[in-house]
Amino acid sequence: GLYGFYFGSTTDVIHISDVNILDGPGGASFGFRFVGAADSVVIENTVLDFDDEGSTDDGDYGFYFDNTADKVWIDNVDMYDVEVYGI
Repeated sequence: GLYGFYFGSTTDVIHISDVNILDGPGGASFGFRFVGAADSVVIENTVLDFDDEGSTDDGDYGFYFDNTADKVWIDNVDMYDVEVYGI
């Protein structure tokens, strides 16, 4: 898949703000993917627009957690054309 942000191991104390991921690549793409445990994560003031112009297969996943997620705050996030799971 294609990723905006990919965290391949345990994350602890992450703060992401004011990010715009626009005109996503479509298909099995992810805005944010956390493979390991995620602890104390803040994502705010963000736009995920996964519209793949000219295609009917827009992006699939806004936020994807493969493992445990504790103290995760997602605030003021707009998602467009996320076709499978927003979170």
